[in-house]
Amino acid sequence: MTKSSSTTTTSHSSPSSAEIDNTTNELKTLTLASLGAFNTKDFTYTATTAARDFESRISPNFTAELERVDGVLSWADLIDLWRRLADSMPDARFEVENVDVDVFEYGRASVFVETRSPVKERVRLGHMMVFKWVRDREGVWRHCGFTSIGGSRGD
Repeated sequence: MTKSSSTTTTSHSSPSSAEIDNTTNELKTLTLASLGAFNTKDFTYTATTAARDFESRISPNFTAELERVDGVLSWADLIDLWRRLADSMPDARFEVENVDVDVFEYGRASVFVETRSPVKERVRLGHMMVFKWVRDREGVWRHCGFTSIGGSRGD
């Protein structure tokens, strides 16, 4: 459940308010679909239309960096890590507490997601995630990067 949401636009000549609202809603929906897929252990992103739409937007140049994992991960590496995390902690899930979307005029956007993950009775692990997006030449938003601060190594 999202407690709050806000939008910030940074640009030299701002997009229209309607464009900002549409992009904000689109990227928020896609990002939450990704977390929903994790929560249902749908690592093929096929269980829902929203998950399929999210998966179709993964950039071939996607990279991920996680605070407690060495190196830069590809999309396949990240999914493998999440599968191992789910295997070791079957009840692992992300509870969304806050979502903020920053849309930049030059075709980039970041979706900041604050989550809590229950790991034991009365223990909830906090995460800050940044889903990075870039608009391609056809105007489609592509998920190009992911950064996570906090959470578990997944091993």
